[in-house]
Amino acid sequence: MSNKWELHTHQVNAYCYYENVFDDDMVKAIIETGEKVGTDKAFVGGDFSSPGRVADEIRKTDIGWLNAVEENGWLFRKLTDIITQANAQWFGMELTTIEALQYSVYNVGDFYTAHVDHHFQGAGQYPRKLSFSMN
Repeated sequence: MSNKWELHTHQVNAYCYYENVFDDDMVKAIIETGEKVGTDKAFVGGDFSSPGRVADEIRKTDIGWLNAVEENGWLFRKLTDIITQANAQWFGMELTTIEALQYSVYNVGDFYTAHVDHHFQGAGQYPRKLSFSMN
């Protein structure tokens, strides 16, 4: 019989959102950065060592990756501030890192069906706890 109770908080919030976080100049800079890195046809499934497969019935869009490099530092800093605030108020997760940012281009007729984001853990990788989108 234990005389201790493990303290675990349980958040029930499925999502939150913020409006007008980025001004027009920031949005323009994000798009320019995304266009500079380029995009390819998006895959589903897979992990960082194996990209998965093209499945146009599930996902039809193009994506590129914005890495945490010095020239993207302003964007990662801004996202860190927003995510930290949202997490403290709504989710209560223990967060340690932000993955590379997926830059997605949706043209007319493109889509991504309902799905659950997950992360295949490999050696030295962090589990994905929260996902976010910037529109």
